[in-house]
Amino acid sequence: MSILSIALTGPEAEARSVAPPMETDEALYELVHGVRIAIPAMSYYANKVTGRLSTNLAGHVERNGLGTVVTETLFLVPLADDRERLRRPDVAFVSRERWPVDRPDDPDANGWAVVPDLAVEVVSPTDRADDLMSRTLEFFQAGVRQVWLVYPRQAVIHVYDGPKSVRVFDSDEVLEGGVILPGLSLNVSSIFPPVIA
Repeated sequence: MSILSIALTGPEAEARSVAPPMETDEALYELVHGVRIAIPAMSYYANKVTGRLSTNLAGHVERNGLGTVVTETLFLVPLADDRERLRRPDVAFVSRERWPVDRPDDPDANGWAVVPDLAVEVVSPTDRADDLMSRTLEFFQAGVRQVWLVYPRQAVIHVYDGPKSVRVFDSDEVLEGGVILPGLSLNVSSIFPPVIA
């Protein structure tokens, strides 16, 4: 089996093989303790929410030169007991401090070996609560600064500033970006299309 490399940052700047490439007919995957885990498809509605959120964040980040916003990108999120763990948040923000916007990228890498500042999970009917909490804790252990859990059916966003610190924003509120996304004012209602009552 062939192996693709993932570009690394910092003291691990040399390319290193971490995961097999994704075949064109294969589902999206993550890597946990060396085992490839397929990611279930998102619901249509959750996909729309993801697109709206990504568009809003990317526009703000690009206008203000803050870094990069990506969707469904494979990230190296090293943990003490699994240094090669790969996770694929639905949306992620990487600040220019963690990856300068003019830094060259490897166009053949199957993942990005930088820990994002923000990881966003848009909850779909196939997601389990305990899995979402485990992912949230993993992200913080790996160095993610903030995690959002977006609940499309309820039109709310849970913003985790740490494993034990959560703020809840409903569709009547404005989510401010704070130190992670300075200047961002996101009308929560703008990312949730109308649903059948």
